[in-house]
Amino acid sequence: DVKSKRSRWERLFISNIHCGAGCVLGDIIGEWGVFLLGLTFWGSMLLTAYVVDFALALVIGTAILYFTIKPIQNLTSFETVKKAIKNGTFVLTAFEVGMFGWMALLSLVIFKPLPEPTTAVYWFMMQLGMMIGLLTAYPACWLMVESGSGEHAVVSR
Repeated sequence: DVKSKRSRWERLFISNIHCGAGCVLGDIIGEWGVFLLGLTFWGSMLLTAYVVDFALALVIGTAILYFTIKPIQNLTSFETVKKAIKNGTFVLTAFEVGMFGWMALLSLVIFKPLPEPTTAVYWFMMQLGMMIGLLTAYPACWLMVESGSGEHAVVSR
């Protein structure tokens, strides 16, 4: 069994990076989409980015999980999607809480407002936010892997 050959930190690292992939892709696409389309909900580009980034991260993360779970487990497509959403949302939310918190701090306290996504400063700050997201997702990944439940236990094998 491959799982028994991996240490705890390796299983957690794999699970966390796997979650981060969907979040990062959703955030990059969402940030550009909101900026280029000039979208605003409730008069706030920051809140709009949160909604769009989270939705895209959930869709992309679910797709990544689907194609990870489907070949490993003998589930119908519907069951696989359901499991991917159920097990991915918890860790994805933990990631986004860290990243969104960082971006709020930058936007509301440090930069007032954030620079536009056309600048290197913006993307450097986003990268720091994504690293913070990986840190805040770590405890959620730990819970998923240690409990042996959900996709994160499957992915970390």
